[in-house]
Amino acid sequence: MSQPGWYPDPAGQPGQFRFWDGERWGQQTSATPGGPPAPGTPPRGGGGRMIGLIALVTVIALVAWLVVRGLGGGDAAQEDTNTSTPTVSAWDETSSPTATPNPTDPDNGGKPVSCPDHYGASRPDPGPRAGRYHGGGLSYAEVPGWTPSAGWGVDWAYDRDGQRNSVNPRWVALTLVGQIDREHFPSPQVAAGQLISCLASSYYYRDITGRQDTSSQAVTIDGRSGWKLVSEIRVKDHDVEGDVIQVIVLDIGREGQFSIFVSEAPIGDQDRIAKTEAAAASLRVEG
Repeated sequence: MSQPGWYPDPAGQPGQFRFWDGERWGQQTSATPGGPPAPGTPPRGGGGRMIGLIALVTVIALVAWLVVRGLGGGDAAQEDTNTSTPTVSAWDETSSPTATPNPTDPDNGGKPVSCPDHYGASRPDPGPRAGRYHGGGLSYAEVPGWTPSAGWGVDWAYDRDGQRNSVNPRWVALTLVGQIDREHFPSPQVAAGQLISCLASSYYYRDITGRQDTSSQAVTIDGRSGWKLVSEIRVKDHDVEGDVIQVIVLDIGREGQFSIFVSEAPIGDQDRIAKTEAAAASLRVEG
């Protein structure tokens, strides 16, 4: 995942940017961001151009509608020429993940996909306990040498904690556990697919050139059922090919919640990939 700084406002305000400080988004937005980048974990993607393009298309469509209405004589009914299929992906909690999704558009920095419209929170007591990181009723074995991050990287998850590791000045790997609101998803499989769609978008990554799901399967951990989805997200101009993203969603019986594990490591970086896989293999249900 890319290093922090100013990013397109995740609240969706066109033309506005918000600063990520490493643990949370700032309160203020700016149309002319500046200043030194601070530690953080936001989008990898440059969604600003797409937001601007959508706004421009909306304005043009409105002007065209007014002209047609004027020529057509006031209250005369006009033919509906709008497509019934939306052009921007939405946070669709009913769809199942596809095995081989289409690559994102390399010309617009990645397809914009809506993510959960709220901010979560880290654990009140982040950091390892007895060599394990805890969050959302799960724990995983500490990755040796990686830095505590308080669950940096998935800002809409709750009760989160985890680690990160700097790959280069512009890129980090990460592991984390936490929980998400179950009301948005009918099953762990759907949740895993939607979370990957959010992570593999211009909200989190800049300059996406494609996505490929490499594994999608049911899992059972300590008797609790869930779903595991692994994807490769490819980018350009970041001194890495992209990331291998791993998402595990479990139903551990917490009312209104699903528990999650998320990891990201550079494509081809066998050492970091092995460490994230070991962290996933060490998952326990803590209740």
